[in-house]
Parts: sequence; structure tokens; C-alpha cells
Amino acid sequence: MEDYFTVDIPVFVPKYDENTKYGWSKYKDNLWEVLRKTTDGYCMYCYDSIWINGQRRGQIEHGIEKANSRQ
Repeated sequence: MEDYFTVDIPVFVPKYDENTKYGWSKYKDNLWEVLRKTTDGYCMYCYDSIWINGQRRGQIEHGIEKANSRQ
């Protein structure tokens, strides 16, 4: 019998504020904030911690769908 494990990753649905601008360069901090609020500090794809000791780590494009990014 092979060893394996299952990771139960919740479904994350970002809640974008219609009055807030989002983008990859000028408004990247807004994307980080949506990601933090949506996932409680974890990547929504790999579930790795994206905040360690109050510092952001990782790449934002790994956590926010480009289709939902308005520049």
C-alpha cells in the first residue's frame, strides 16, 4: 500500500470592492489586501503561508487571478 495524504483546501472567493482600483503595478497593494482578507494569510492555490512575521512573501500572481485584476 502506498502512503498518501489529502489536503482539504477551502474554496476561496475574493470579494472585490467596486470602488477600489486593482492592478499589477500601481494598485498591487490593494490586491495583496484582498488576498490577505480572503485567505486569512494563505495562498489560495497551494495553501502556503504568504505572511510570515507580518511580512509578505511569495508572488501575488500566484494568488490572484489575472482575469480579476483591473489596471
